[in-house]
Amino acid sequence: MRWSVILILLFFCTCVTFAQKKVYRMDFFRAVQGTIQLSNECKISSKKTFSLSVMGTFASTRGLAKPYLKAQEFNYIEPTSNLKYNLDEVEVKGFGVNLQLRRYSDSIFNGWYTAPELFYRKLFLSSQISTSTQNSLDVTRQLHLAYIGYSLGYQKIIRDVIVIDAALGGGFFYSHYQNEKSFTKYRNNYQIDFTGFYLNASFSVGLIK
Repeated sequence: MRWSVILILLFFCTCVTFAQKKVYRMDFFRAVQGTIQLSNECKISSKKTFSLSVMGTFASTRGLAKPYLKAQEFNYIEPTSNLKYNLDEVEVKGFGVNLQLRRYSDSIFNGWYTAPELFYRKLFLSSQISTSTQNSLDVTRQLHLAYIGYSLGYQKIIRDVIVIDAALGGGFFYSHYQNEKSFTKYRNNYQIDFTGFYLNASFSVGLIK
């Protein structure tokens, strides 16, 4: 909660720091995964911009993110019995930050761009399992996610107000559970706790002002 407040304050501070045009976007790919990602992009040179995004995740199998969460394979090893349990009805909450340094090929905020990208997320996975003794056990796992990569995208300004942005990129994705000694292994690349080379896509709509 504390870090969520800090990220929100950081986002709004950057929104009002410079008296110049900025782009504000929301990523709809993230939205169907139960994550709200809001971006603030500001000019730093004639063709370069800096984009800061904050992410807040509030997802469950009872909401919009149900298909996404059902495709996951979360599990938990009970320390006492050393038995492995699948986590089916999972609620996911968390926060994150995404940084991009964009270089446009034509004009600022408009057209093709390339961008190195870095993000970090911390998620809390909550579920309930029935143990071997038939008792219900509440389980919460903390998952750290990090990504570093490169994106190619296109941003279009419509009527000097509306912005549509689409990008595709690739890089290295890192996942690590708080109570485990090393990063995750043997996971598929569509799973949120995957570690390895990763293709990243985004589709955002916003405003320029």
